Amino acid sequence: MIKNRVWIIIFSAVFVISVAVGLWVYFSGNGTYANIYSDGKCVYSIDLSAVDKPYEIRVNSGDGYNVILVERGRICVKESNCGDKTCVNTGWTDSGAVPVICLPHKLVIRIEKNGAELFDAVSK
Repeated sequence: MIKNRVWIIIFSAVFVISVAVGLWVYFSGNGTYANIYSDGKCVYSIDLSAVDKPYEIRVNSGDGYNVILVERGRICVKESNCGDKTCVNTGWTDSGAVPVICLPHKLVIRIEKNGAELFDAVSK
């Protein structure tokens, strides 16, 4: 009976320490980043928690363009000359649950924390 209690205490301590270290690593980063990829290459990496004033970025790709609006903690595609405007209609994003994608211009905006994606799946 005493051996079982010792093992329960040991496993509980290991579990608590593991959770504490995991939370410390997750929350000790510099902030949330918006990584903007054009044709598979990262062209901008923006620390959204460090944005003081809103600003725009224009990303050209072939004969197309996207105008991206950056504010503290969030980002969106403000304007695009693609046909379906799905990227514009996606609206603001501040989490990695749904990336902003413009397929005609091969543009992807992903929200990541410390270089790692915040979500690896979304369920309904």
